[in-house]
Amino acid sequence: MSDLNVWKILKMEKFHFAIASSSSCVYKNKLYTHGGVSNTFVDNNLKVSSKLLCYDPALDSWQVIPAKNLPNKVSHSMVAYKDKIYLFGSFKEQDQLYQVSLTTLETKLVSLKIPKLCFPCAILYKNKLSICYGLNKETNQNYKEYIQINLDDNTVNKIQEEEPKEPKEPQEPQEPQEPQEPQEPQEPQEPQEPQEPQEPQEPQEPQEPQEPQEPQEPQEPQEPQEPQEPQEPQEPQEPQEPQEPQEPQEPQEPQEPQEPQEPQEPQEPQEP
Repeated sequence: MSDLNVWKILKMEKFHFAIASSSSCVYKNKLYTHGGVSNTFVDNNLKVSSKLLCYDPALDSWQVIPAKNLPNKVSHSMVAYKDKIYLFGSFKEQDQLYQVSLTTLETKLVSLKIPKLCFPCAILYKNKLSICYGLNKETNQNYKEYIQINLDDNTVNKIQEEEPKEPKEPQEPQEPQEPQEPQEPQEPQEPQEPQEPQEPQEPQEPQEPQEPQEPQEPQEPQEPQEPQEPQEPQEPQEPQEPQEPQEPQEPQEPQEPQEPQEPQEPQEPQEP
């Protein structure tokens, strides 16, 4: 049966102590864990551990990393980058960042100004360590900013979280419109026959300009006519007697056709 998707308990018989509220990270297929609270009491208080442990899944074994000057930390975070482990946050020494070398086993304090946090969240992407959220021990309030640390040049960039926008009020749903009745398709029109091209008109010859007319001489005024004398009324004529009807004429005999005349010789043109 395969061991995939199966949890099992790992024993730590060599160390004979338990820890809680520690921090851990994975580096080169090994699990590293640091600090936490042990089950040992000192002055009626639980002892905070400073040990750095490493678990190798290939060998199923634990070992203590004998690094020097490790700090006591609890409720903190840690990441691993380029054979170094970075520790930050805690109830004590909250604003300090420690660097632990896995090759030289030396521990040094990185002089950076970071907020005093416990229970911080840490995300490592490429060479940048992002720290967000957690509890700010100075204000006892949740931390609402992002701290980004470049682990190559140890520069810090603070990114403030944007305040959430107020949700917009939902708009009232509009009443659905009644569907329109489909229009009847129009019958296609018959294509018109192409018109025959008109023949181009011949250009008209330009008219010759007319000669200006000579001005007419003014007419002499006419002399006024003398008024005519009134005519005497004519006597009425006597009615004429009706004429007797004429006798019908006898039809004339048809005339014989005339012979065609000989053409005349053309006249000579007269000298001017």
